Amino acid sequence: MLSRREKLLVQPRQDRRYQDHRKKVCRSRPAVDCSRPEPRPHVRVKAARGRRESERAARLLDDNYRLLQRLAHVMSVNRLDNRWDKPMPKYALTPHVPRGRLAHD
Repeated sequence: MLSRREKLLVQPRQDRRYQDHRKKVCRSRPAVDCSRPEPRPHVRVKAARGRRESERAARLLDDNYRLLQRLAHVMSVNRLDNRWDKPMPKYALTPHVPRGRLAHD
């Protein structure tokens, strides 16, 4: 039991302290941050890698174009005399029969 003195002097202070404590508990925020981190696009998308890839693609297109020009030049120039001016020989006209098989199979 509380004495009269305690009821008048001590208990109001204790009640106020308790109410202040409850207010602080209600206003408190979590101590551990559980939210996801802020996005960092400079880490996820590497600019240097993208630049190197675009340079590589441009170099490939340039090399392919040069190769196409060379092939077109080679195809337009006839350096070998590989035309059949006389009739084809008989061995070129006969059908090919693989070895080990008979002709009538």
